[in-house]
Amino acid sequence: MCDDLGMSRSTLTELRKGRAKTINLEKASMIADYFGVSVDYLLGKEALPHTPVSEIGEEVGEVVVFPVLVSLRAGFGSAAIETYGDDIEAIPKSMMVGYSRDECRVLRVKGDSMYPRICDGDKVLIHLQDSVDSGSVAVVIYNGEEATIKKVRYEPGENWVELIPANPEFITRRIEGKELEQCRVIGKVIRLIRDF
Repeated sequence: MCDDLGMSRSTLTELRKGRAKTINLEKASMIADYFGVSVDYLLGKEALPHTPVSEIGEEVGEVVVFPVLVSLRAGFGSAAIETYGDDIEAIPKSMMVGYSRDECRVLRVKGDSMYPRICDGDKVLIHLQDSVDSGSVAVVIYNGEEATIKKVRYEPGENWVELIPANPEFITRRIEGKELEQCRVIGKVIRLIRDF
């Protein structure tokens, strides 16, 4: 966005954090056009648009606005139970690497098993898929627990999968044999979203 608008990252950070004392009207108009919103909305003079949970991602200009998932749990059959908070996240379409909005979700990370790579409170953009290549970072549900983010490792033809944390204080969990029936990939992590 900074490159597209000819704006420094520090200026954008000051604007995002609400620390900018003034904003050039031309820049405000450029930012509003980029996101497909009015300048009044951008400046907080119009109400925040409500994003119903039933709409997975609402396209606004060159971004998709997602409600943020706060948890994913195993449901009946193959369904996962999605729980949303009040937070929304605007994702530029370019970050979605060609996937449609219906194929993606934004999930808030809980815990520090993937620290320092992914921290507690970060958000991740995930592509919904039921399998990943070995070595991918994925959202996985195991044994009816809440979804977790781990590096997934396996050998083709073998009867095991390992869920590997990045944080050395956590242990790798190897799931073998019949236990594999309780392990399910929800999606692949394709982007990290971190607020500073």
